[in-house]
Amino acid sequence: MLGLAVVLLFLGLAVWAITGRGADGGEDRRRYIESMREPPPLGTELHPADPRGTAIADAFRQAGLGDAPLRILFERDHRAVIGVGVASRDAMSVWTALHDVSQRTGLVPVILGDGFSLARQANAAAHTSMSVEATLARATALELDAWLASRPTPAQGEPVPVAARAEHWRSIVDPVLDLPLLDVAIALLPTDRGSDAPAWLAFGNWEGCPEPAVHVALLRRLESRAHVELVAITSDRIELRVQTPPTDEAERRALAEILARWSPTAFSEDRATIASWASTFVTSRSWSLSFPRPR
Repeated sequence: MLGLAVVLLFLGLAVWAITGRGADGGEDRRRYIESMREPPPLGTELHPADPRGTAIADAFRQAGLGDAPLRILFERDHRAVIGVGVASRDAMSVWTALHDVSQRTGLVPVILGDGFSLARQANAAAHTSMSVEATLARATALELDAWLASRPTPAQGEPVPVAARAEHWRSIVDPVLDLPLLDVAIALLPTDRGSDAPAWLAFGNWEGCPEPAVHVALLRRLESRAHVELVAITSDRIELRVQTPPTDEAERRALAEILARWSPTAFSEDRATIASWASTFVTSRSWSLSFPRPR
């Protein structure tokens, strides 16, 4: 009955999105709704007495979230990656509460997206040949400046007025309807650095998307240089929260250059130049970088 209720709620909100946005594109959205499938489950339930969940359960209590129904989301290096499934509209408040206690718990929260996204991540974790530790070591040894220099040179453009975008998290909304509809998974990774997350998720290494070690190295640099916090890694997207967006123009342009070489897709989707990204994307509180998987 609960599953049926979720589906009906999902369809009801989708219909609202269709009728509430006018006639333009309504037929396309209607066909999209009709083609939707119910996502795979968000992992499997973890028994409350299972000792693998003790530290995770304690983190939820420290965050003021009570006794959350924990789930095994997938396995990595023969270890269970544990988290919860939450309504996407609540995902950021849950993430924030867990993030605020992460230094005490030693567990970093990461939003992993809906069931479709989680299934791809579980598959990647199951089939990678490189351990978490080996990936992190590779990231440490990587000559990141040389890697960035090898990427296509983005268009520079002319300076534009600063116009920071509103905070927006694409990891928790439907990509077409732009509404928070499906439940999403939030994992608590056993590390004290969000930049380690790509190693745990084996995220990357397909056409247009760097290998996991590169993502780790780039996140480490951005943590120290721009004080970013990793919020989400879905099957094809990395999202960051920026504590204090840079105000210095030269630093904004330097960061825009790094981000454009890291995610050329997000740069091209914006029809951006380094100058425009430095004034609109880099100055915002949320950075969403896309890495589309080959069809």
